[in-house]
Amino acid sequence: MKISIFTKVTIGVVVVIVTLCVSMAISLDARTKQTESRKLVLHTYQVLNLLERVHSMMKDAETGHRGFLLTGQNEYLEPHKRATSKIDDLIEELKVQLSDNPAQQHRLGILTVKTDEVLDSQQASIEVRRQRGLQAAAGASHFELDKERMEEIHSTIEEMIKTEETLLNERSDKLNAATATAFTYSTLFSVASIICVGVAGLALLGFLRAQQKSERELQVQYSVAKILNESNDLQDAARRIEQLLGEAGAWCIGATWMVETNEHRENVLVCLDLWRLATFADSEFTRDSNQRVFKKGEGLPGRVWESGKATFISDVTQDANFPSSKAAEQIGLKTAFAFPITFGGDVLAVTEFFATDERPVDQALLDMMTAIGNQLGQFIVRKTVEVETEKQRQFLQLILDTVSDGIMVADTEGKFILTNVAAKELTGQTKRFTRDDWTDETGVYLNEAGDKYPLEQLPLLRAIRGEEVDDAEMLIRNDSIPTGKWLSVSARPLREIEDEVTGAVIFFRNVSEKKEAEKRVSEFYSTVSHELRTPLTSIRGSLGLIEGGLAGPLPDKTLKLIKIARAESDRLIRLINDILDLRKIEAGMLELKKRTCDTQKLVERAIEGIQGMANERGVTVSEEINTGGPTECDEDRIIQVLTNLLSNAIKFSEKGDRVIMALNPGEQNTFKFSITDTGPGIAPEQMHKLFGKFQQLDQSDSRKKDGTGLGLAITKAIVDEHGGAIGVDSEWGKGSTFWFELPATFSPVRNVAVSNLPAAHVHPALIVEDDKNVSEVLRTHLEADGFEVIHASSLKEASDFLDIYTPLVILLDLGLPDGNGLDLMERLQSDEKRKNIPVVIISGTEKDGKTTHVHPALIDWMVKPFNEKRLHAALDNARRRIGIAQVLVVEDDPSTREILKQQVESLGVKCIEATSGEDALKSFDESNPDLVILDLMIPPPDGFEVVEKLRSRLDSSVPLVVYSALDLTEAEKAKLTLGITAHLTKSTATPDQLSNVIREFLNGLMLRKESDESLKS
Repeated sequence: MKISIFTKVTIGVVVVIVTLCVSMAISLDARTKQTESRKLVLHTYQVLNLLERVHSMMKDAETGHRGFLLTGQNEYLEPHKRATSKIDDLIEELKVQLSDNPAQQHRLGILTVKTDEVLDSQQASIEVRRQRGLQAAAGASHFELDKERMEEIHSTIEEMIKTEETLLNERSDKLNAATATAFTYSTLFSVASIICVGVAGLALLGFLRAQQKSERELQVQYSVAKILNESNDLQDAARRIEQLLGEAGAWCIGATWMVETNEHRENVLVCLDLWRLATFADSEFTRDSNQRVFKKGEGLPGRVWESGKATFISDVTQDANFPSSKAAEQIGLKTAFAFPITFGGDVLAVTEFFATDERPVDQALLDMMTAIGNQLGQFIVRKTVEVETEKQRQFLQLILDTVSDGIMVADTEGKFILTNVAAKELTGQTKRFTRDDWTDETGVYLNEAGDKYPLEQLPLLRAIRGEEVDDAEMLIRNDSIPTGKWLSVSARPLREIEDEVTGAVIFFRNVSEKKEAEKRVSEFYSTVSHELRTPLTSIRGSLGLIEGGLAGPLPDKTLKLIKIARAESDRLIRLINDILDLRKIEAGMLELKKRTCDTQKLVERAIEGIQGMANERGVTVSEEINTGGPTECDEDRIIQVLTNLLSNAIKFSEKGDRVIMALNPGEQNTFKFSITDTGPGIAPEQMHKLFGKFQQLDQSDSRKKDGTGLGLAITKAIVDEHGGAIGVDSEWGKGSTFWFELPATFSPVRNVAVSNLPAAHVHPALIVEDDKNVSEVLRTHLEADGFEVIHASSLKEASDFLDIYTPLVILLDLGLPDGNGLDLMERLQSDEKRKNIPVVIISGTEKDGKTTHVHPALIDWMVKPFNEKRLHAALDNARRRIGIAQVLVVEDDPSTREILKQQVESLGVKCIEATSGEDALKSFDESNPDLVILDLMIPPPDGFEVVEKLRSRLDSSVPLVVYSALDLTEAEKAKLTLGITAHLTKSTATPDQLSNVIREFLNGLMLRKESDESLKS
């Protein structure tokens, strides 16, 4: 069956129509995919562009911040203001653009936090710079911390860019594939399309060509972005981009012009880089371009700079405003175009290209180059900021490295973010470490013994807690500094908005030489103390004994010379003591033994001690007591102050004058002691010398007076240590009043009366026990040992008794109706006359170790029911019942030992001599002495070891007098203790003081000697 032509035609028409429809459907599908791929590629470019702008804005902010900190000029803040005003908008736009990418959204969140931290930190230091200046801003700025944050920002942006570049490659591949597919299908069905719609086919061909051109433009923009991402140098980036754009657009010459300031302080365009094709020879045009500068509106670059828009010239040889038109014509240049490189609306540079053929204006090219110019502007700003930031960082580091003291800046975690060279040298460390590693890594010690510095007491951590630390000393010893180095460290917290501590700055100073000098000085003073005090003690003691008639009667002339020699030796000893006291004060080693003292008794003791000097000079000393009460002070030191002021007043008074010692209420709850004389007074121009070291007034009268010039300096130091004030009121020719004030302690003074005690009980034994049966048993034991006994059943009764009498021994219970027996021991310790009374505790309470040294004469602590033999042994220690008292004198200096022997024997006591520690221990075992007088600097074992060995024995309660030339600390005194113990310094203790201590410590033994002899007769 034949198919009709109509049918064929119809079929043909249907086939053509179907073909057209299928072709259209396939083409539309391919075009849709191509369009979607193109949108994704453009979207990726937009994201890349936004990321670059964010990065550039942050660099811009940092440039403005650094510039303002260094100069203080507000014009440097303009980049910072632009950045802070635009950065949030850019990040918000990025959030919208990245809404379909969770991974990028997470990175963007990190980026947002870091940018906020950097901008907030910069704004805070800007405010500090405005209000407090460069130095404060340098201290408050976290340059290293901000740098680390900027590095994290850079790293995050780089990671995001790499992700987008990966997406761009994938999407470009998809776009190319979609374009190829669309092109293939369009080609396959083009014949049918041409038959049906020839015109439509031509239009489609034109569209494909335009699409390919668009893709090439996108590829160029991507390549530019890649170059900028890879380049670290501005000129290198300009050269590579000129080559890329020149080769892509078939241009033969390209040049980049930067805006710079010339020697006339004018902004001009200067050639940064010039590129030409390798096949294009050098010429006058290129040489002229390298040397030429343009002002605004001048030449093609100047016109673009002025207008801020891309400009196209079809024929430069015909352009009136083209300075090098002749040179361009010589090498055949025709077409030129230039585009601005901008940032924030400002033209930073201009790039131009030339071709040898004449081309029509290409608006699409101008638009593309304008977009590329924005990219280049962001790159230029970023690189400029990086260069400026690095310069500022190097400048700051240079400043710090020129400082001889070590400086370290740490964050709140204790991590050091800024360190100068001196700090690294002083600590012997170059690597970074955290605060928890500080003591281990650096080797920080309290002393040369190797005690580690407590971590929480480090100046760094104290400053982070908000404290200010000054001159804390620490020893640094590590592999780099094996011998150790002493540092003085100060620290200050760094504070920002709302006084929040954001870190700390630590300052180091090497004080090793100072510490070594102090050590040498200390050794020198120790030598002076021992080598001068010991012979002077012998000299003064010998002269005193001779003057007292121990060596027999002397002629008057000889006695007068003896008195002069003894007085001058006293004067020399005072000088040595003053120098050593001053040394203690300067070294911060003056130890005050404060206790509650009655101010009236202080006055009475001072006047009593100075009365001899006053009588000798014919001066009357009287007191005016207008107040009274307790004060917390070191009694001996305050007596020293009063004695010094009184002796000065007496020295400057004439025979028959009167010196008044007054006690009045002071200001702000103080006692005011004042000493008034009627001497010559003090000239106003001499007042400033009064309390200085080795200062004596230059008046002719004053030069006649003896003195070391140290007394008032020491006096002031003692008063200062007590928290008091000292001064002088004087009128030339009318006398002076020296005064000082001490804080008052307003506690009531208890006055008690004691009655119904027999007068015969001068040295009874006191039993303090509330249980009658126990007290009767104790009474029986005491009376069997020859004691007279008084019983007190409460603390009050015992205190009433002690106000009047001094018992020979106290047997003390702890659980009493009105308090703890230890309270009574505390009272005894504050009573100068009764603090050495032997005490035996008999209680139902075990000793807990805390009360071992609560009383220096604590003989024993027995738990009820007590051991009778142990009780009698304790009583024997309190008072020996048989034989004459024996004193062991341990002294290696023959002269001093002979004087001590004569003093002891003059009291009717047997003297046992030992010249070394070994002899002392042997004599102690053989003679069982009642008292030991011990020098410390003796042949081994020395005095410290002797006491330590005696303390380990059962009979360690023997009384001890440490009689040495050394000035002992309280810690050393605590170690040098047996039973009741006194610590006397050879140069300060008079023979009478030593004799009084011996009498007091031997107590009943001195009286018993007479009774024993009467019994024998």
